[in-house]
Order: sequence, then structure tokens, then C-alpha cells
Amino acid sequence: CYTLGPAYAAAAAVCSLIQAVAIYQFTESRLSSAFFVAQLQRNLWRILLLPLIAIAVLGSAVHGALSIAWISVLALTVALAIGVVVRPKGERAAVYGEQVNLALWPGFAGSMLLMSVLTHADRFVMHQMHGPTQLATYFFLQNVFLAPLAQVQAYVGFKELNDFKRDFSAQRLNRELARSVALGVALSVLMVTTCYALGRWFPRLPTVGSDSGYLIAFLLISGVVRIAYSVLSAAMGAVGSPGAIRMANVSTLLLLSLFAVSLWYSMLSIESIVAWFLGIWLARCCFFYLGLLRCSDAIRTDHVAVSAG
Repeated sequence: CYTLGPAYAAAAAVCSLIQAVAIYQFTESRLSSAFFVAQLQRNLWRILLLPLIAIAVLGSAVHGALSIAWISVLALTVALAIGVVVRPKGERAAVYGEQVNLALWPGFAGSMLLMSVLTHADRFVMHQMHGPTQLATYFFLQNVFLAPLAQVQAYVGFKELNDFKRDFSAQRLNRELARSVALGVALSVLMVTTCYALGRWFPRLPTVGSDSGYLIAFLLISGVVRIAYSVLSAAMGAVGSPGAIRMANVSTLLLLSLFAVSLWYSMLSIESIVAWFLGIWLARCCFFYLGLLRCSDAIRTDHVAVSAG
């Protein structure tokens, strides 16, 4: 940001600070089961941004990226103020043990960084290895087949965290995983069927039987895996242990390192790159699941001890 000028960098910094406060508001509302208010606090600034930019353009007040940056600051500020006004008064769900475990925060911070890499690094690799034309094709297919599933992933994780905080067991986890996978498969079938049906009027619309068929299949499977991961991530956020999160993070980092080494020694196809990232997502799901099973055993043991006492 600083290469665009100090003023632009300052605007970006202010946006980041306001967003940090807004995310805190969002989390408090989410844990209080005020889901509509939470979404309002998280996304209202996006709704406000477009009309504010339109007003500024009509008033000849926009002069490049800097003006847009400070208009974003205004939208975030207004949204933050509204978020304070509509903040729910209900009690939020308590963490098991009724105490906040500060030992969890390094693991969660590492998870956020790794998730950012897993979500965006594939595009960077595509651009470096196959050029902008192939990247554009990949980005288009992502938007058609993966983005809808990613939206479901965000909602599932958003909703399940609070429920797992109130009631967690291995049986409940397995049930929610089965539902999430079934939902992802159903949506994938719906998207493929829709593309086939619309192909009569839009011949260039991609289908599984086209030249990009394997890539589309990998994207759909990735979407289903991500929806399942959102359930596991919500459960880990509710009852996870530092050790379980650390193990998943270290394993993910090792797999990403192996992927980087493979890039150094070979020219991977687009399908191979997507398959690598799919494998890393699957591995992370497995480590989360195993860690949650151990947490479930520990919680059950604690409950038995309390009942016996």
C-alpha cells in the first residue's frame, strides 16, 4: 500500500483497525446467537460502500484510489457505529470449563495465516507457472463451481460454532459432518445439472464433460471438503485443544513445504496444482477430526468425574 503514497497507506491502516473492531463485534453477536446482527456488523460496510462511491462520483469527489480508500474508511466507520447501536444484550455461549484459554490464540493465529495461504496461494502459483490467460480461465471456473460452495462453507462455520459451544460430542460432530457433505454433494449436482441445462443457450458454459472436466471435478470436490472443514473448524474453535490445533498447523505447513519443493523441481499442470491443494485440505480435515475425537473423550471424562463427584 505504501507504494501508492503515505495517505493511501494511512487509509488502509485505518480500515484494518476499524475492521478489527467490527470483527470483535461480529464475534460477540455470533456467540450470543444474534446471527442477523452479526452479519449486519460484518457486511454492512459493503452495502454502504457502493452508494457512497456513487454519491462521490456524482459530486466529482473521487480522484483515484486514494479517494476510494477514504470512502471505504467512511463506510466502515458508519457501519461500526450502527453495529454498536444494534449490539445484542443477550449472554454469549460460554467456553467449556467457563474460562478463556489464552494458550489457544497462537494456534488460531497460525490457522488463520495457513487458511489465507490455502485459499489464495493457488492463484499466485497459476499465474507464475501458466500465465494470465490460464489464470483467467481458472478464476472463471472457480467463480462458477467453487465460489457458491465457499459461501455455504462460510455460513456453516458461522452457524455451527455457537451450537458446538453449547453441546459437543463425537456423535453430534459425525452427524453434522454427514449433513455438510450431503449438502455439498447436492449443491454440486445442482450446479453441474444447471450448467448442462443452460448449455443449450450458452454453448461456452463449462461442463464436467468438457476439456476442463477434471479441473471442474477437482473444484467441486474441494468445495465439498471445505464445507466439511467448516464444521470441523467450528468444533475446534469451540472445544479444541492447543495441541490438536498445533498438530494440524504443523502438518499443513509440512505439506505446503512439500508442495513448494515439487514446484521447484517440476512444471505442474493446473489440475495437479488443484489436486495438491485438495489433498492438503483433506489432510487438515483428518488432523482436525482426530484432534476433536480426543477432545470429545476428554470432555466425556470430565463430565463423568463431575457426575461422580
